[in-house]
Amino acid sequence: MAVYLQVASLAHMTGMVFPHLDTSVIGGLGLLFLGISFHSKKDWADYISFPGWVLISSYFFLGTEHYYEIKDWTLVFMSAAALPLGIAVGIWDIRNAYNGISEPTMLWFRGMIFWAGTPYFLVENIPLLNKGLVLFVAYQAVFFMKWSGAGDYSVGDVYVQNADGSSTTWNDWSGSHYWLTDSLGDAGIYAEVLTESGIPIVNIVLGCTALQSMIIFVGAIVALNIGWKRKMRGLAIAIPLIHLLNIFRNAGVIWLDQSYQNWEWLGLNMFDFAHLHAAKFGSLTIMFLLSLVLFEILPELHKNVLKLLDPIMKISKKNTR
Repeated sequence: MAVYLQVASLAHMTGMVFPHLDTSVIGGLGLLFLGISFHSKKDWADYISFPGWVLISSYFFLGTEHYYEIKDWTLVFMSAAALPLGIAVGIWDIRNAYNGISEPTMLWFRGMIFWAGTPYFLVENIPLLNKGLVLFVAYQAVFFMKWSGAGDYSVGDVYVQNADGSSTTWNDWSGSHYWLTDSLGDAGIYAEVLTESGIPIVNIVLGCTALQSMIIFVGAIVALNIGWKRKMRGLAIAIPLIHLLNIFRNAGVIWLDQSYQNWEWLGLNMFDFAHLHAAKFGSLTIMFLLSLVLFEILPELHKNVLKLLDPIMKISKKNTR
């Protein structure tokens, strides 16, 4: 609570919009602490991992309300669980430091969160990067649909959704293009996908880029204590594959939405069903299968993941006795 109030005070003094500043400061500080504790060779570096875990897990926890409002139950569960899990990991990490225990897996985990969180944090908070990535994915999805014969679609204008729900074209938006200081709406920065007649049908937002999925593997692989040649081999498999499958996913959602406009099931139209449920289930399945492949190529990654699951496995064994 003290940290929260201090951030609020900083927001009022700088004149920035508080809802965005508090989350960005919390997330940025969390990444900074974890990055220092991962890269520094100093003895004291292990002790600053605890505030890093608490801050970064709080950053994700603050998104729970938003995911509840849009009824994305998978992300509701994941974001709600982030804070207690982050505190538990922080306690585990700080106990090792106090007891003089050097745990390579915990060091790897700090590095994973730092190298996964930093790229996403920068893209999310630098509007120019956000816009560039959104357009990069939108144009490829439209190209794939034209190439496959699914429809003659095009990419329209880029918009920014303001906190009040209204939208402004990118060129007319008065916010900073170099660092986000305004609170945005749910869509954030988005590009319209247009039909052949110029009618907007779908918005491509940052969440449609699969950046969240890719950075998990980037962080997990980069943080490994192995040579860069093996790291690059793992990244060369994971990143292009996730990107290509995501382009196919976006194109598939658009095609299903336009082909089955009158379809409805349990109050869900085709777009909501395909986007929030079918595509998400498919994405999680692909990530699981990709993890198995990477475990074979990088057994060190498998070892670290199993070590992190040790506490859960021990509790499970106690409960089954």
